[in-house]
Amino acid sequence: MGGSSVSARDLTAEVIGGLGEPGDSGPRVSIRPRTPTILAVAGDKPVFGLSGNSESATIVFDLFVRIAIAWLSGCEASPSPATTRATLSRDVPSAPGREEYVPVRLQERDGRREAHPVFGKSTLIYTLVHAGGMV
Repeated sequence: MGGSSVSARDLTAEVIGGLGEPGDSGPRVSIRPRTPTILAVAGDKPVFGLSGNSESATIVFDLFVRIAIAWLSGCEASPSPATTRATLSRDVPSAPGREEYVPVRLQERDGRREAHPVFGKSTLIYTLVHAGGMV
């Protein structure tokens, strides 16, 4: 289910509650891009409420949904994303108490790999199109 929000118009929790016990788990995940993510169980099935923002939904899918699908499919090991070492080309602001995920464009320069943050609103797909990684 996609498009969870933080307003009176958000019907995601109500819909999840109607799918079976125990319904909406209540707690939301505190990450940035700020996204109203819902992790729940309805009946015996995991249910995820993702943001309607493409960047937020993609990040949450990678962090939670992809792993749940692998586990439910019988994979013994959790899938882990490819990683590489790179130097950030500039400081990235962050807030305490929350995990922050920033899309980056990777570039080789003078034999070193650099990660250039691709800043933009999480509502735009621009950041994902121009990024090749995430920090």
